[in-house]
Amino acid sequence: MTTRPGQPDGTTRKLSEAYNVRFEPLEDGQQMHGAVTHVIDRGGRFAAKFHGLRFDPLNMVLYINGLTNNVRKPAKPEPGWWDRLKVMFL
Repeated sequence: MTTRPGQPDGTTRKLSEAYNVRFEPLEDGQQMHGAVTHVIDRGGRFAAKFHGLRFDPLNMVLYINGLTNNVRKPAKPEPGWWDRLKVMFL
């Protein structure tokens, strides 16, 4: 993570704390962290982690597709016996 020009110095730290990302400081001033792809949902909530660089990208694509296309239509109830009986007299 890097900070964009004009952002406060603590921006990256606050973001990493919010999503529970850990950095280990090195002697030369750099920071080390694992290779993890974080998926954040539309509400800004942590949704998933894909570790390393060798995970199957299709898994991530399918997961994100499920997040972005998870639009549920209300289920239409099946007619019961009473509903079928009423139809006979209408």
